[in-house]
Amino acid sequence: ILVLKTIEKAEKNLAKTILDIGTGSGCIPIMLKKRLSFLDIYSCDISQEALSIAKENAKNNNANINFIHSDLFQNINHKFDIIVSNPPYIPPSLKKDIQKEVQYEPDLALYTSDENGVEFYEKIIKNASKYLNHNGYILFELGIGQSEIVKSLFLEYNYNDIEITKDLDGIDRVICARG
Repeated sequence: ILVLKTIEKAEKNLAKTILDIGTGSGCIPIMLKKRLSFLDIYSCDISQEALSIAKENAKNNNANINFIHSDLFQNINHKFDIIVSNPPYIPPSLKKDIQKEVQYEPDLALYTSDENGVEFYEKIIKNASKYLNHNGYILFELGIGQSEIVKSLFLEYNYNDIEITKDLDGIDRVICARG
């Protein structure tokens, strides 16, 4: 859903550049590049191991992506039309209840240090204006029950045109806002 919504915004707004924050295996930028081959896509992660896997996956899929080792915006030196992220959003208190399918993921990719699971949304939203072109978009995957908190963060930092998209189970899953 996150990728489809990003494609929709990119096509509708004639985007030229996208930044994917916290790329992990690289599936988001690879899917975007396959559909929107004309885009200049940058993708960053704090984990060198994740970046190595993402680079290999991109190579295997003939996807030309600019990978950057970066803790959020730390090593980012460009502006983008779209910033997209599926950040860690699971609060530490839910670690014991995590689904078996997700347990193989590194803790760094899943868990936050705050009890609402929104620390990375806030860090990205707070700093994104320096890296987002005028009228650019930010899109996030959401954890269960986080949409209103993230929406309030967007409003606090003066974003508008906020949209929330539900998944197939009717759960708020993607949030999008314009800077």
